[in-house]
Amino acid sequence: MYGVDQYGSWAVPFTSLTVVATDATGNTIPGVSIGSDNTLIAPAGLVSGDVITVNGVTPNGLIESMNIKLDGTRIATGTTPVTPVTPVASTLTGTFGNLLGQTYANVTLPTGVTSVTAVTKNGTTLTSGTDYSVTGTQLSILNVLTTDTVTVTGSNGTVYTITH
Repeated sequence: MYGVDQYGSWAVPFTSLTVVATDATGNTIPGVSIGSDNTLIAPAGLVSGDVITVNGVTPNGLIESMNIKLDGTRIATGTTPVTPVTPVASTLTGTFGNLLGQTYANVTLPTGVTSVTAVTKNGTTLTSGTDYSVTGTQLSILNVLTTDTVTVTGSNGTVYTITH
């Protein structure tokens, strides 16, 4: 499952999901969970006015919540599918260049990304300190061309594709 930003253009995988059901008086109803297949599992006996709250936490600590209030027309008595959001492709624009025969790309990391955990070029993992380096929010990649497929995994868990 993924959380989408307020503009509907950025999807981030959740690192954890919690679900809590409460009745109209605020008492917790046990037995509600999210299945491994992204289904909402609810016990029989939920009634109109009960609320199921699903909270997702992203790798950078943001929380997205969804409240499902039962209105009496569809009472959850088993499993109700929760449709996952299709992740949005994440891209970063790089500045590609050539200095004295050495090709490179410079990329500014997005806000909240403090480091990278992996960089690949055409499916091959690159080595930190040899093939790329990060200084502050600036990622520099050596021996890369605009025709290469380069991906970067940020500290937030998002995989970015570098474009020019």
